[in-house]
Amino acid sequence: FAKLYNNGTINAGYQTDTSVIKAAGIGVSNTTAAVEYALLFNHGGFVYDTTGASYSNALFQFTGTIFDIGTYDVTLSRVYNYADFTFSSNYYTAISPLYRSLNNSSTLIRYSANFGDIYYWNNSGGTTISLATSLYISGITSSQNVSLQNVVNEGNITFVNVNVGTNPVYISGMTNQLSSGKVIKNSINEGNIVFASISGSGNLYVAGVTNNNASGDLQNLGPSETQPIATIGIINTINYGNITTSY
Repeated sequence: FAKLYNNGTINAGYQTDTSVIKAAGIGVSNTTAAVEYALLFNHGGFVYDTTGASYSNALFQFTGTIFDIGTYDVTLSRVYNYADFTFSSNYYTAISPLYRSLNNSSTLIRYSANFGDIYYWNNSGGTTISLATSLYISGITSSQNVSLQNVVNEGNITFVNVNVGTNPVYISGMTNQLSSGKVIKNSINEGNIVFASISGSGNLYVAGVTNNNASGDLQNLGPSETQPIATIGIINTINYGNITTSY
């Protein structure tokens, strides 16, 4: 599936006793075999009325390009998100602007980029958001079991006036966790991360690339014991974005 473009806005509102809405700028994927999507361009966002909703029901879930709800391998090639997203309540607990996988399907994202900014604030930071559970924010995806190859994040992340309580917060320029056996290669984060006016005792984990690297094989020496070469983990990848605690 290739060459798809979205410039529309998805509108929804919370209703009790309704099904979960899994929404995406390009499409929701539920295939019966491995699949590849290419040349996807999202410029559209969402408007969701959270009145009456809470983090525990989470009946609306969104990402910029593909929302995978299947279990088969997914490849995204040359996919791009240009839309900015604002999250203004504790209803949102996992934020993935480019791609999301419900079941953490094995995924390769390559030659792709996010240009959209993420704002986690209410009333432009004028009203406090109080967290009720853990929060994950990433510039590419918060899903696990994902490899990134030649991927760029240029979107900024702004996290302002939040009472985290005792809940941990994970903010990363690319992905929250690089799962075992996966790779981030030839990639760069150029987006700035701002977190300010934070209260509560929960820990904040902030990283330009990933909060948790569970991959890598440099401990396994190859043919040359003097020059081991990594094949998984973080390879030729840098953070070029600023991380600041003032706003």
